[in-house]
Amino acid sequence: MAYVPGGLSFKTRTDDRTTDPASLNSVTNAYWIGETEVTYELWYTVHSWALSNGYAFANQGREGNDGTIGADPTNQEPVTYINWRDSMVWCNALTEWYNAQKGAHFSCVYTYGGAILRDSQDTNATACDNVVETSGTGFRLLSSMEWELAARWRIDSTNTVDGYSNPWFTKGNSTSHATTYYNDVSGDPDYAGKLANDLVAVYYEYWDGDTWQPTGVTGTAVVKSKLANSLGLYDMSGNVWEWCFDLYSGSYRVLRGGSWYNTAYYMQVGYWSHYSPSYDDVHVGFRFARTQ
Repeated sequence: MAYVPGGLSFKTRTDDRTTDPASLNSVTNAYWIGETEVTYELWYTVHSWALSNGYAFANQGREGNDGTIGADPTNQEPVTYINWRDSMVWCNALTEWYNAQKGAHFSCVYTYGGAILRDSQDTNATACDNVVETSGTGFRLLSSMEWELAARWRIDSTNTVDGYSNPWFTKGNSTSHATTYYNDVSGDPDYAGKLANDLVAVYYEYWDGDTWQPTGVTGTAVVKSKLANSLGLYDMSGNVWEWCFDLYSGSYRVLRGGSWYNTAYYMQVGYWSHYSPSYDDVHVGFRFARTQ
């Protein structure tokens, strides 16, 4: 995991908006963040332990976008077909599994009615969707702002928002750690935006100035197949969407980062998406964190 200091403010949205007070956000507490999206191997290891220790899940997870269930327990692609409820409950399972393996004493973050949440099945939807996020010391989902801070973090001033230094923050219209904006068509036919995106992200289509063009990507890739950002984090843009804890509207929850299934537009570090907490698909996974 990578360490991210707290007490930082930064501008958000794809246009790094300054007129909207809500676009200037802060992350108060320091935290640790997983250097990769949760791989199928880690998901499978913890999931298998959890099923024998009082946990139940709505989905079993798959090996990348087109993998089977459990055929290759060492698969290093991101786990997919995971809904928000699954990812949250799995974080509790990761905490208890880690305690059992390492002799640690981390406390679970997610509870309902004072009890540790261990069931993400549809029959337990009410408990999941009304979960309490405690100040537990264990593993958890990122908040949307924690995700964006980690995605924007940069140790040089290339393609960064004006007015910041050490750290600098990648512009909101760019992929994480990219050297230019996502749809920069300068340098035709070697489009600067595509070249910058290709170095850091697994994604489906790039912009050529007129239309979206295929990159040749047809599915998830093994984690760490692209360059890391300044914090040493991989696939903050692309590969799979990442669930965040935040409630968007109604019962919808926030996702960040875009995926192999989407155009470069959705990989902008200032872009938010949202889905139902029961939604799962070929391009949805997650990453975990822990409060410092």
